[in-house]
Amino acid sequence: MRRYILRATLRCHTALHLGGLASTPATDKSLARDGQGRLYLPGTSLAGILRAMIETKDKEAANALFGYQKYQEGQRSALLVNHGYFLPGFPMPEIRDLVHINPCWGVAENQHKFDMEVLPADAHFSLRLEYLDYAGENKKARQEAAHEAFMALTKTLIPGTTLTIPEKTLTPIPGTTLQVGGGFAKGLGRIGVTDEQDIAIWKFEFPCTEAAKQYFQLIRLENEQTSWSVVPYKCDIPPLPLKEINATWLPVLPIEIQLNLIATGPFLISRDAQGKTVDREPYQENGRYVVPGSSIRGALRQRAMRIVNTLLQSWGYYPTEPQTWTDVGESIIEALFGSTKKASILGVSDCLLPKEAVLQEVHNVAIDRFTCGARDGRLFSSYVFWSKNKPLPLDLSITIKQRRLENSEKDALLGLLAHVLYDLATEDIAIGHAKTSGHGRVKGCKLTIQNWEPEKEPITIADFANLSKVYAQHLQQLQSAFMQWLKTKANELVGKNICQNH
Repeated sequence: MRRYILRATLRCHTALHLGGLASTPATDKSLARDGQGRLYLPGTSLAGILRAMIETKDKEAANALFGYQKYQEGQRSALLVNHGYFLPGFPMPEIRDLVHINPCWGVAENQHKFDMEVLPADAHFSLRLEYLDYAGENKKARQEAAHEAFMALTKTLIPGTTLTIPEKTLTPIPGTTLQVGGGFAKGLGRIGVTDEQDIAIWKFEFPCTEAAKQYFQLIRLENEQTSWSVVPYKCDIPPLPLKEINATWLPVLPIEIQLNLIATGPFLISRDAQGKTVDREPYQENGRYVVPGSSIRGALRQRAMRIVNTLLQSWGYYPTEPQTWTDVGESIIEALFGSTKKASILGVSDCLLPKEAVLQEVHNVAIDRFTCGARDGRLFSSYVFWSKNKPLPLDLSITIKQRRLENSEKDALLGLLAHVLYDLATEDIAIGHAKTSGHGRVKGCKLTIQNWEPEKEPITIADFANLSKVYAQHLQQLQSAFMQWLKTKANELVGKNICQNH
């Protein structure tokens, strides 16, 4: 019998919202707190996330590690997942304002403004897992499956993980992120271990007396510590070297797309300025300017809908009354962006702007459409990012959940996303505030795609001008799959009397 104890510090790569009961009228959605008022990640939520990772590869291994119940049969979990508690000394919760955008008109819906309590990026949480590697002689196969699943899970959490396949070693994964809490589509809830110093694993072989003594010594030191540290204070029990953690397989990881952009002109995603001399100012959390992922995702969704409806119209498909092109587009792109009836598989993380980002005050006035003169009392001002000497960098991160992605739709949806990202990288999509005034144009510098195909190197694109020449085979495959999938979807809509073909 063996026992493993894993202790780690999880860092929030983006803002985090894990909902709990509203404890204050100051916000519509508050964070989860325990009976002592401490912010925490429930162990059940963490266990569900970890189990979902394993199930993408091997459902039987997930049952062996996390347990299952099926009619009169079942098995208890071999993995104990503790609550993860917020570590003091890091960014405190803040209130984020949100509003629902009408997909048809692209403006804010009336009476649809709400706010939520979030933990900003760089907040830290504790993580503790304990695995009991014992299933009895009559269940040895299940024991081995559970052990392999735990090793795969541990290997995935370690930053710089590589999986060596015959005659090839893949590029190290910089750090697998877990999706915790709500707001995946808005870019919330990305957490993970960012440094090898932030994770430690101990192994105890029973019934060895020395192993039992070390195990209970570690438990005692854990209970005595007053502040969190990966290795408890005064612990002289050496953890396993991370290089000795071996796994024969890894879970199916989400597709990670990194798009490096620069703003080619004035840029602003704004909110009401409170107590300032201007009317609008950028979002700011934990002293850093933030471009909310929900704003970028909204712009991408609108362009995807425009592409779909333009193609359908060119093929002779038209919406039936009282349907509109918005209804047709929504019914198709919900496979990628989700809807109120279907969860999204695509999330766009917040962009943290560099600390050296420079703001400039800009004054505007509303013009009367009839007299062409300035309207009385309509002078307003805002802070915008506008640097003539050094363009503002924006690092866009997009995550696609492969476990919710049908194999038959994978290439088709990636083809649609490729069209949208190409428009964004070539300054054809404006994002943020005052788009009609020339704000929000961005240009692509580099695109990196990881985990598109298992056990293959990441795809890197640095030359968008010659994109069709360098990646002709990939693009042709994606475009063909997208066109065929779209025509199939359109014919389905004809059968549902949402669309008609002339």
